Amino acid sequence: MATVRVNPAAAAMMGKRTARLGRRVRCLEGVGWMDAAVPMLALQAGSRRIVSANRAMSAMTGHSRSTLVGLSLEALLPSSEHPHVDVALREAVRNAGLARSRNMVFHAGGGARLTEIAWSESTPVRGESVIVAAFREVSRERAIEHQLLAQNWALRAYARAVECLTLTGDPRLLMERICQAIVTEPAYVLAWIGVAEDSPGLPVGVAASAGPAVSYLDGLDVSWAADRPEGRGPTGCCIRSGERVVMRDSEAEDHFAPWRERAQRSGIRSSASIPFRAGSGASCALMVYASLPDAFEVDALGVFEALAGQLGHGLHALEQAAILRVEHAEVESAKGRLTEALTATIGALSSTLEARDPYTAGHQLRVARLAVAIGEELGWSTERIAGLRLAAMVHDIGKIAVPSEILTKPTRLTPMERGLINEHPETGYQILRGVPFERPVAEIVRQHHEKVDGSGYPRGLRMEALLPESRVLAVADIVEAMSSFRPYRPAMGVDLALAEVEREAGRTLDPLAVAACLTLFRERGFQLA
Repeated sequence: MATVRVNPAAAAMMGKRTARLGRRVRCLEGVGWMDAAVPMLALQAGSRRIVSANRAMSAMTGHSRSTLVGLSLEALLPSSEHPHVDVALREAVRNAGLARSRNMVFHAGGGARLTEIAWSESTPVRGESVIVAAFREVSRERAIEHQLLAQNWALRAYARAVECLTLTGDPRLLMERICQAIVTEPAYVLAWIGVAEDSPGLPVGVAASAGPAVSYLDGLDVSWAADRPEGRGPTGCCIRSGERVVMRDSEAEDHFAPWRERAQRSGIRSSASIPFRAGSGASCALMVYASLPDAFEVDALGVFEALAGQLGHGLHALEQAAILRVEHAEVESAKGRLTEALTATIGALSSTLEARDPYTAGHQLRVARLAVAIGEELGWSTERIAGLRLAAMVHDIGKIAVPSEILTKPTRLTPMERGLINEHPETGYQILRGVPFERPVAEIVRQHHEKVDGSGYPRGLRMEALLPESRVLAVADIVEAMSSFRPYRPAMGVDLALAEVEREAGRTLDPLAVAACLTLFRERGFQLA
């Protein structure tokens, strides 16, 4: 449905009544209705005619507000969705409160988008019964959640694989351990390393492999020759071109047809092929297979490319006797490069995480900026401040495990929902603990909701057990959160936030961190924005 058309005669008949009711809902518009970030409609309860639509609703549907006003709600929904709306409205009446439904909503540009609709009960507005409907697109949210999962899989596999670079001096054992580290993540069912050979037929040898789908390689004839059928698959194309090759879905890509049945038997749906060079100069490929389609998004591929590059460096170092004498220095250098690559990936992960919750977008970056400023005010070293910045950028990474509807819930959380929220510091620690940061980033994230009197969570630690970075992060987190808008309350402002941390200094918050924070705002002109 590209456009919505209203019969002119019908529009004239309902025009006066709609106009009268439209004037009666202006009280809604007076409290930020038009500028609200959430798309909303006000409907006449009996006819379900639209009597007001805010700007966000116009943007979501592609229709002007003047087009929307006067339409029946059903004009925006496929006919198959109408019964679902009836059920949701009856539930709102029965529960005397909010009800939800998921419906496809037409867009003026064509097509329909999956949307969650929150329905209020019928409310009297100056003598007329009005229903308010708030809309939230979930198709994009689903894509974001899939991105987060893909990044999280790669991040955890990366963390485990990095440890292998320092654990062995044998090239073959190194490759085997890296493959094993990758497939520890359940999404990845097979990892193997192929080496291009110069013998007749240009075969690709299997140097190492691991995973529950390793039988996929049994009897598999792989080549990197362009004129052979065996050389036109992902591995051969990757080695031949020197570029990564991503197979999004084995069931849909025609060039994978010769291997499709084998992949089906092994539970393989997607793969990533990453080229690298071994120490001897041989062309190689790191092959990772997943049980789900589209398991390799851009940031996840960047992690595997960094891993393949460091694997190549590691093999080169192990093959060179001269480099073995300075192995420790090389490993430390490699860890630094890996941490730098991981830092960039975590920055992207942080931004994508916050896209799930539009009300807290930018929260982690603002907290990081304030926390760093406090650390500088305290005279900390560059290395300590760098660790604090990284921890602050991802301090809420554990909220990956919290359903988005809880993160954006506009009402008070239930005890069960609050319990899920309170698990995010421990979840964040579990995600980050295997990554070889120079500073204790994972533990800082784990402690950022602890209090110096032991009243915090998840472990109830006291001052002497808390890292200085976590005590600074706790202050910065509170100031930014109180100063910003949340779906369940308006912004409280910086002054109230500073008064709160000042009141808690020495009781639940580190007095030195609070004092530095107050100095920044009251004497140095620091601003959150």
